[in-house]
Amino acid sequence: MRIMIPTPKPESSGFTLVEVLIAVVILSVGMLGLMGLQTVGLRQNHSSQTRSYAVEFINELADRMRANRAGVDANNYAVDPLPAPLPTPPTLPADPRFDCINSYPGGGTLCDPAQMAQADLFAWKTSADFMFPQSQTTVTCTDSQDPGFIDADGDGINDADTDGDGCTDGSLFVVSLSWVDDRSPNPNNPLPPANFRVTFVP
Repeated sequence: MRIMIPTPKPESSGFTLVEVLIAVVILSVGMLGLMGLQTVGLRQNHSSQTRSYAVEFINELADRMRANRAGVDANNYAVDPLPAPLPTPPTLPADPRFDCINSYPGGGTLCDPAQMAQADLFAWKTSADFMFPQSQTTVTCTDSQDPGFIDADGDGINDADTDGDGCTDGSLFVVSLSWVDDRSPNPNNPLPPANFRVTFVP
C-alpha cells in the first residue's frame, strides 16, 4: 500500500499589494514633513535677511544725518511717526520735488540744512516702503545733552526742553523701524509686526 505524503506548497515571496500601499503612504507622509520643514526654513531665512537689511537701512540714515550736522542740531530729522501706524497701508511724506543732488528748491543750486533733511527723509522713507511691507519709521531726538534732562516716563527722551534747544548737539537719536514680518502659516492669525530700534549719536 502506497502512502501519499502531501507536498507542502512553496511559500509566497515578494511584496503584496497591501505592503506596497503602506510603504507609499509612509513615504508620502515623510515627504510632506520635509516640505513643511523646508517652507519654515525659507520663512525664517527671509525674516533674518530682512532684519539684516534693517540694520543697513538705519545706518544709511545715520550717514545722511552725519553729512548734515546743521540739520541734526536744528532737529530737522526728528519725525514721529512716518507714516500712519500699522497695519494701515503706507503713506509717504510729502514729496519735496527736489533731492538736493540733481534738483534743488526754487530752481537754485543749493539746499539749506532743513531742505536737505526733508529730501533725505523722503528718499529714506520711499526706500523703506519698497523694502519692508507696511513699514513705519520713527526718528526721535532724545535731547540727552540738555542740562535739565528729565525722563519721568522712562523712555529715554527728554520730557522738558530747559535750554531752548530741542536737540542739543551730541544728543542721542532713536530710530525705530517696524514692518509686517509675515511668517505665520495662518493668514487669520498673523504675527505681530517686527520691530527694530537703533540708538546712535550722529
